[in-house]
Amino acid sequence: MAISLIPTAQLGLSVLDSMLLSGAEISAYDAGSRKFYVTTPENGLLIVDADDPTNLELITTVDFSTEAFGAFGNEVNSVAAHNGIVAVAVANASKTEPGRVFLLDVEGKLLNTLTVGALPDMLTFSPDGKTILVANEGERDGTDGLLDAKGGVSLIDVSRGAALATATTIDFSRFDGQEAALRAAGVRIFNGKSASLDLEPEYMWRSPRTASRRW
Repeated sequence: MAISLIPTAQLGLSVLDSMLLSGAEISAYDAGSRKFYVTTPENGLLIVDADDPTNLELITTVDFSTEAFGAFGNEVNSVAAHNGIVAVAVANASKTEPGRVFLLDVEGKLLNTLTVGALPDMLTFSPDGKTILVANEGERDGTDGLLDAKGGVSLIDVSRGAALATATTIDFSRFDGQEAALRAAGVRIFNGKSASLDLEPEYMWRSPRTASRRW
């Protein structure tokens, strides 16, 4: 029997509404509250009400440089939402110092603050929502990039809820001293740099085989 690969129907897309958000970069959607959460590099986290998708409305801005958030800073790098918890990665003003992940409710209220590695970038929830995975980029900073930090990964356990969440951060120190072998295997590591300082994870991807694993 011949199988046709020609699609029998077309997917149609149409614009329901749009809005201008200065500096908008990463967005996450919470289906329960029907809200979008949008990162900006300087203006904090923007919360957009999409209850009526034909009439999007910016309802509030979460400013992480205020005292309510420890006056930490407003360089928001990533956001993810799952079952009413909104996780936001914010870099330290000095990129080589530990960053933070703020856990918010759907209205933007602070639930918990966790310290992670330097320059937390992408974060994502595991499929079961029990763990948040964070890529700590550890970029260089300072005059001529003389300051450096170890890249790594943070695992945030939210299995007992946001208020009781805990964070564990790991880096690549175990690969220090193996730079030559890593280069031979195709890993780019600059001369004179250790693996732990030169590896700078920015994006997080989870193997489908770990879908049911506990991290």
